[in-house]
Amino acid sequence: MKKKFIAIIILIAVVVLCGLAFFFLLGDSQMPNEPNNPNNNEDTTLPEGWTANDMTACSIQIPMPPRQDPYVSAEGEYWRFQQNTQENTVFFPNIGIVIFQNPEAGGSGYVAGSVVVSCRPNADNNSVDEIAEQYGQYLADQSRNVPEEAKLTLRMGEKITLWNKEVQVVSIEGGMFNPEDKLYVTAHNGFAYIISKPAMSTNAFVRQTTEDIFAKLNFK
Repeated sequence: MKKKFIAIIILIAVVVLCGLAFFFLLGDSQMPNEPNNPNNNEDTTLPEGWTANDMTACSIQIPMPPRQDPYVSAEGEYWRFQQNTQENTVFFPNIGIVIFQNPEAGGSGYVAGSVVVSCRPNADNNSVDEIAEQYGQYLADQSRNVPEEAKLTLRMGEKITLWNKEVQVVSIEGGMFNPEDKLYVTAHNGFAYIISKPAMSTNAFVRQTTEDIFAKLNFK
């Protein structure tokens, strides 16, 4: 189970959530696209049948639809939750995922829909700006000795309010990353977070469910 989980992380998050080493394991794979219209709804009330999965290392709950229609595809995909802690050498070592997949299908690099939350302790109570700057420096340091086209740069976007919190929108340039794909940096209750919602599916319901999971993250 742990090996399967790590494989999922490699396919979804690469450097963003698990450390620069995964960048080289992926080779020429492409990062998933994501819906880029975050929902500012602060209501964390879940639809009937949904469950709130505790991400124990990060003081947050990630919602998940039930394994029943209309949330199961003809290909056997359904929403699953997993969490794990990577080595402390990565910037955001604690990772939780809700992902729409058929676990028996094997790893193909295709991510129909998912919400990925990763965190680290924020004992110094750093602001979202400071957390983003530190992460940007981490990426720069980790990619210092790689080829020029593989060097990574964190780009600061707008500052918005999501989940009733201040959120710094960022993106990553370089390597396989699409600078149009947004990542969301925030802080809460002694933790720093980076959150993404990669989705390759063209199915409107799967993409909307991804948005709903993202919007209903519940910080404890």
